Amino acid sequence: MTAFQARKVETEIAEVQARLTTRPDADRGREIAEVTRALEDAEARWAKSDSDSAEATTKMEAEVATLDARSNQLADTMRLGHQAGAETIDRFERRLAALEKSDAEIADEIGLSLPDDKDELWRQATALVESGERERGRRYCQAFIDRFPQDPRASQAYLAIGRSYVEEARYSNAVASYQRLLSLYPTAPEAPQAMWQLSRAFEELSFCADARALLRTLVGRYPKSREAIDATKQLRARKEPARECVS
Repeated sequence: MTAFQARKVETEIAEVQARLTTRPDADRGREIAEVTRALEDAEARWAKSDSDSAEATTKMEAEVATLDARSNQLADTMRLGHQAGAETIDRFERRLAALEKSDAEIADEIGLSLPDDKDELWRQATALVESGERERGRRYCQAFIDRFPQDPRASQAYLAIGRSYVEEARYSNAVASYQRLLSLYPTAPEAPQAMWQLSRAFEELSFCADARALLRTLVGRYPKSREAIDATKQLRARKEPARECVS
């Protein structure tokens, strides 16, 4: 291999590696790592090669081109995945906004007598949800969020709303509630639990790919949480989807 040919192969490897490092994505991390390792292996083999034949050079260049094509395919897949994810989030947020408006209108119609005291409103909201009066409890929880959005318990209220919907097998509503929690309170202590519950709701809706992606994100973002341990177990147990998926 001539010095010019060696530099050409080395440059191609460096370019592919650079493109890979600028495409971070939790859903494709393992595949990117595999391509990166393959590139490193190719570079190591080139460095050890003492052959100057045109055949060896052509073979190495073809290998780099194949890995380059795979990295581009990963990039396209990630782009489409991000686009679909954004559309899903937007759809659920619009649905939640409609639900909140509907709840507010119902509350006005039936004349809910909501306490003015913040702590008393929270006590009644949680008591209603825990006692099984889910519809009324959700209205109280939503009223608490609307009145006191900066209170640390606002994220807990969204979690309670989501759980109440799960108990009624209304998984689309639950997804919207958990997603709103994560959007508005991303650093809340309840975030890992919301991500875990959101993945379970996605699973019930047969959004299997979204569920697995969320579990991987949960493990990466909150590795020491109890939910991350559960997520790791779930990912290991469900390497192959057990139901027909739509995403």
